[in-house]
Amino acid sequence: MNAQELRIGNYIEELCFDRKEIVQVESLENGNEGIINNARAGFYLPIQLTEDWLLNFNFVRQGNREMWVKGKICVVLMDYPNIRGASTGNRFYIGYKDIGNVIYHTQFEVPHVHTLQNAYALSGQELILNKTV
Repeated sequence: MNAQELRIGNYIEELCFDRKEIVQVESLENGNEGIINNARAGFYLPIQLTEDWLLNFNFVRQGNREMWVKGKICVVLMDYPNIRGASTGNRFYIGYKDIGNVIYHTQFEVPHVHTLQNAYALSGQELILNKTV
């Protein structure tokens, strides 16, 4: 994981001997390898985004669709074809609602929890966990 992708408050997995633990980024330093929470960046992994994470961030699932909404931000689980038309498999994409419109425009893939946190911060708000992970 590249420490430059992160912000203070992002959730990541810390490798602790034979187990992984979810932690929040408390400090960042740039250098040859990057330092996160006073340890080399190589001791940390991104957390894959899942429906559970979306629900814990208070996103609401829209009916039986693979869409979760919070305010003017939505996350969609879709199988977008690549430029050659081949399937890429189901992936999470973030979208923004147009003002006065109900159309969500997909912007980019959000494979990890910290990617969602950083993209959501562009709305001027931070994602707060509903419960402890």
